[in-house]
Amino acid sequence: GVKPSEIMLVTFTNKAANEMIKRVENLLGKKPKGIWGGTFHSIASRFLRMYAKTLGLKPNYTIMDETDAKGLMKIALEKAEVKDLEEKFPTPTLTKSILSFSINCNKTIREVIQWKHNSFDSDAIVAKLHEVINIYKQKKADNSLVDFDDLLVFWNRLLDERFVAKLIARKIKYVLVDEYQDTNYLQDEIIQKIVQQNTDKNLMVVGDDSQSIYAFRGANIQNIMNFEKKYKGCKKYALTYNYRSIPEILEFANESIKHNFSKYEKKMHTTRNNGMKPIHVSTDSDEYQA
Repeated sequence: GVKPSEIMLVTFTNKAANEMIKRVENLLGKKPKGIWGGTFHSIASRFLRMYAKTLGLKPNYTIMDETDAKGLMKIALEKAEVKDLEEKFPTPTLTKSILSFSINCNKTIREVIQWKHNSFDSDAIVAKLHEVINIYKQKKADNSLVDFDDLLVFWNRLLDERFVAKLIARKIKYVLVDEYQDTNYLQDEIIQKIVQQNTDKNLMVVGDDSQSIYAFRGANIQNIMNFEKKYKGCKKYALTYNYRSIPEILEFANESIKHNFSKYEKKMHTTRNNGMKPIHVSTDSDEYQA
């Protein structure tokens, strides 16, 4: 058998993570004590608590929520005196978002600006953004603070420490990642580093390229599209039965999906009886639609 402590189950929401653990519990007939189950960020936090000193962190570091992180970014903007710029500068919330995209998508600050917010694409603003971000990072270090992005950055950095990576690999021998089409560059790299430490490379991912709708927040569909190239000899299983939708909705979805430029070829089938055809409704506003 396999010890629960050698298995890592990763997904994107606490609700989904709890559901995964519950299903394992139902299969076993008891709680899987020691299993590494949770979101990317929650599992990262567990490892950081174990190896904080290796990263130069104090063991009692504090994890900021998004509100606290944006508040600290506001302080950084004030200290950098961005109000003295002649050009309009990104808000604290937008500055935090730009930094987050840079980290999770492996892009420079300028690349993120050109990709998402090209109205701020000027040398003066980009230079000031770097100054603000450096102040933000220094304030975190001075006060033993980490934000959500830091959890993944530090976890990834831990896996570059050879002796730590081997210790982690001894703990985790089987990895399952749900909703793989929603992973970003950094999350994909973390999974790859963990799996590479194990000779058997026991990795299972579940995902649907046709449901990749989170590119706007950094998800990279190429992670799932290139999976077979990255992990040579892997086995692929297509789940083609839909238990939720009526035939009319599934036919509509299949017609839309067939126009995708990059996709896994598959034909979905439904188990439900016929129903009403989908109706296209135009609304005057988002509020009216809701």
